[in-house]
Amino acid sequence: MAHDLFSLKKRIALVTGGNGGIGRAMARGLTTAGAHVVVTGRDPAKNADAAGEFGADSVFALEVRDEPAVERTIAAIIERFGRLDIIVNNAGLFRGGPILELGLEAWDDVIGAHLTGSFLCAKHAAHAMIAGDMGGKIVNVGSMYSIFGAPHFADYATAKTGILGLTRSLD
Repeated sequence: MAHDLFSLKKRIALVTGGNGGIGRAMARGLTTAGAHVVVTGRDPAKNADAAGEFGADSVFALEVRDEPAVERTIAAIIERFGRLDIIVNNAGLFRGGPILELGLEAWDDVIGAHLTGSFLCAKHAAHAMIAGDMGGKIVNVGSMYSIFGAPHFADYATAKTGILGLTRSLD
């Protein structure tokens, strides 16, 4: 009985970057709680592997920094599964390095994947959730580095700090 209190049965959950690492672990947890989980990722080999676990119809290739791709992917999820109830914005990447050597391209990649990707996915997921008139949950994955910073990870710490601000500002 107590387990039903936390049941996600009949819920559709999207985990960006859910084809590996922490994202895949979160996708498994949502599945265990009863949700039908859709995962996205950029790596074709990791996507193929995730398809073996979550089903080929539940894995989408997605670059979260590409707004039209985010819109298309969320629309495809709604078309395929009828709704979107939960999104976990987990997609990201690492570059890092000493600030004196960190290039602008690496900086932009990390900020784009973590912060801009979370913004775009939250924005378009919220539109879908509102249109579906069922409500929903947006979960943004942060890091302790947003509080403490980290030597050689100014890009990552800055992106995660931005996610804290984004999360506080979602309305």
